[in-house]
Amino acid sequence: MNLYPTGWKKSNFNHNHWTKPIFFEGASSMGGSIAYLLEPRNLPLLTWKRESSAGRIVRADKMNKPNFHPTHPIIIPPNSTTSFLLDWNVVTTGYPELSFSKGKDTEIKIKYAEILFAADKSKGDRSNTEGKELLGYYDIIISNGDTNQLFIPNWMRTFRYVEFEIKTTSEALEISRFANNRSQTIIASTATFKTDNELYNQLFEICKRTVDICTQDYFLSDAYYETMQDVGDTKYTP
Repeated sequence: MNLYPTGWKKSNFNHNHWTKPIFFEGASSMGGSIAYLLEPRNLPLLTWKRESSAGRIVRADKMNKPNFHPTHPIIIPPNSTTSFLLDWNVVTTGYPELSFSKGKDTEIKIKYAEILFAADKSKGDRSNTEGKELLGYYDIIISNGDTNQLFIPNWMRTFRYVEFEIKTTSEALEISRFANNRSQTIIASTATFKTDNELYNQLFEICKRTVDICTQDYFLSDAYYETMQDVGDTKYTP
């Protein structure tokens, strides 16, 4: 956070020290020129909507299970290490944001995953957290000790489970909020599906929700594992 450019969203931000971009024509990772043609967007713009739930803390190490509350920050004592696991109950995607204060030089590791793994790397019941670990990508933030610090990753995170691993130094850390700004494209349904088998009705809603999550700037096979688009993911609009 000592190097993070705070205030860059404001109109009066001084960006004179930013590196000037250089235009280079005909650049390609394959050594030749490839023509990329812009096409009109035929999908709604991505949403940016604060989710009402901040997840439920289901496991905590070296502390009682804390809760995120607007007026009661979570205090992590100085010279300590701790971790806690949040369950969002469903898979979501977007830009999570962490608000925190003090805790100079504290290392905050935020790990994201769709599921947890048992010791033998099996998945099992996705709602069962007992004896399981989170294996996934992560962000690492180093606190600069100021009040009202804000971290938002530069790209989407997809997750059901979020795990915090925190290591403080000589100053306590105060965490005031952790929330997700849900970002997705809502695909309009042009048909309905209804049957007397309630399981099938649930599956239809699950599939629709998965499509919405995976429809970002382009359609992904998997919102968590992929940031590329394969030929099979594309669609043709006459």
